Amino acid sequence: MLQFYSTRKTKFWKNPLIFFILFLFFPVASVVGGPSKQLIKTYGKEWHVYKIHEDRVLMGAPSKKSKHYILLVKPQGVGCILSLAMGVPLQKRSEVEVTMAKKKFRFYPSAATPDIAWAPDAQTQEAFILAASKGGKAVVTGIAEKGGRRLHYTYDLKGFAQAYEALLSKNLKKKPS
Repeated sequence: MLQFYSTRKTKFWKNPLIFFILFLFFPVASVVGGPSKQLIKTYGKEWHVYKIHEDRVLMGAPSKKSKHYILLVKPQGVGCILSLAMGVPLQKRSEVEVTMAKKKFRFYPSAATPDIAWAPDAQTQEAFILAASKGGKAVVTGIAEKGGRRLHYTYDLKGFAQAYEALLSKNLKKKPS
């Protein structure tokens, strides 16, 4: 059974505390590609769970074109934080749309993080996690700031539910070598 730890009606992309937590303690660039992450386990073909600090865990999947990620970060004492790292700055006041099983979700970049799209509230984040947990595919679209180029990425959701459960687990151990 899926659990949700974020029940506040906070607009994540407008909340300065979220940006403080994310960029002071673990910038996305170092989370995704930095040497400090420790792979715990891979679920499905592409959902990886990492320990990035003794009190922070990350799960994510690169798109087929890499450098673009769906990320869920679980800092200790805070609910999961969902973001879509698009790899390039997005147009101002634009939206990123995610389609899964005929359901559409909208995420928004902020001025502080123009290359990352955030769920507008906890309900959207929880609905996204629930839909992604059912498997299938997620299609992410947005518009790049430079040249107005259309971005289009596809993610295989097989393994998402197991990775999410592992993210919430308090007993994460590195997989045996």
